[in-house]
Amino acid sequence: MVTSRGKDVVAVVPIEDVQLLEEIEDRLDLDEARAALASVKREGTVTWKKIKRDLRL
Repeated sequence: MVTSRGKDVVAVVPIEDVQLLEEIEDRLDLDEARAALASVKREGTVTWKKIKRDLRL
């Protein structure tokens, strides 16, 4: 750990750990994207025109 004024600011970790964290993040992103697509299939979408109207733009 590297600290600045008594607070941890940087951690030095093996590249394998960074790569693993990136893989986990990618999988979570993919799960969220799949859930969003499933939601669109179930609930449909809203037109830009309706959004602007609802926001009075």
